[in-house]
Amino acid sequence: MRDETINSTALLKEAVDSIRALFPHESVGAVVTRALKDKAGLSDASATEFGVRIERVISRELGGGEPERMQAKRLVEAVEELQSKVTIDNTYDIPALAGYSKDTPTKLYMDRGLKQIFPVASGAQMDVYRYLAVHELVEKCLIDTVPWTSRAYQQSHQLAQRLEQEAVRTEGFSWREYQYTIMVPEIDKAYTKPVRRLPHDLDETPYRDSDDMQILTPQAPMFEPHIISPQIYFLKFKEPGRMASALMRFQEFYESPNFKGKYFTREEFNTWYTEAHKGSHYVQDWGAYGFNFPSAVLKDFYAGHFDPLTQDEQDILDYFAQVSSDFYVIATSPASSNEMIGHEIAHALYFLNSDYKKEVEEILSQVDTEPLEHFLTTHPEYASYHPDVLDDEVHAYLSQTTEELTENGFNVEPYAEATKRLQAVYEKYTKGIVNLPR
Repeated sequence: MRDETINSTALLKEAVDSIRALFPHESVGAVVTRALKDKAGLSDASATEFGVRIERVISRELGGGEPERMQAKRLVEAVEELQSKVTIDNTYDIPALAGYSKDTPTKLYMDRGLKQIFPVASGAQMDVYRYLAVHELVEKCLIDTVPWTSRAYQQSHQLAQRLEQEAVRTEGFSWREYQYTIMVPEIDKAYTKPVRRLPHDLDETPYRDSDDMQILTPQAPMFEPHIISPQIYFLKFKEPGRMASALMRFQEFYESPNFKGKYFTREEFNTWYTEAHKGSHYVQDWGAYGFNFPSAVLKDFYAGHFDPLTQDEQDILDYFAQVSSDFYVIATSPASSNEMIGHEIAHALYFLNSDYKKEVEEILSQVDTEPLEHFLTTHPEYASYHPDVLDDEVHAYLSQTTEELTENGFNVEPYAEATKRLQAVYEKYTKGIVNLPR
């Protein structure tokens, strides 16, 4: 299917011959004009401009002639009207980079990994959505108008691509740069990346006609989401390493002793972590633990300060994109201990509930927490906490994960009474949470 994105004179001729056979009393341009008027609601002037343009292209490519030059202004106006007719959704995975609704020709989809604006060699900024919209709308209108006997997508695609090319060139851009420098690499990326979210009404004709339906099989999501309370989201990951990899930068932007509040790449963090932990790797070390961070952490990722994102990082952002209120994220994997969910919920309560935090701090003020703080910041199993989160970590470990501390060589006996009181506070504040995991 990717190979068919390139202009093909043979396929263009096939499309022209098919339309002339099916509509012997109409030109190809007249059929394009009618399709855009009937299916997309374009005005006579704009639809006719596209129809006349395709006739000029056919004459040039298949007739060997050099048709007269046409006024650029008329096509620019037609493209502008076409833009006003379509809606574009860029929140899904679209393996062919762009597509359309099977029921509504003017409802278009752009792959969520595709940027809208690209710089070009001239120094200008190109809006690629603009030209893809021309292509997708024309293609869909022809698929729905012409009673193709076979290869509806391939033939409609070649006609649509010629009009896309006309629009690009008319507005002063290089077709070669647009097609080969921008589009071909972007199509390859969209086609080869995992598909996780597909629109329910995506027209499958291009994939079916290309015998490429398998590409539309979504991958299983990497986590099961559970809303514990209106403000606590629990992500139950299926793979420990994938959890650690997906959440690494969110977590460490929140609590790393070296990276908290800083913008950093995955390579920068992994290099530092491996050196600081004597050859250990973050994904291997933290897949059996839990993760927690407030929603405020996500804002800098949405703002693009951590680009390029991995697909898993983008999926995390996409999942929370529609949540407008403040919330707290916790996560575990199958390798996490049974205590770990409670530990992460304790973090959420400490951050979200001022009354809970006040009671916890009152209990901690009555014990010497310095030995545990020293342990958490120096022991090779941990040693990754910023001072700002130490009180929170001390409380969560004493309240919910003393077994883990013991297994790693820390004596929790001096904290037995504090642990009992912290657990009572935890039970008090989780009693009203209906969806509390057990």
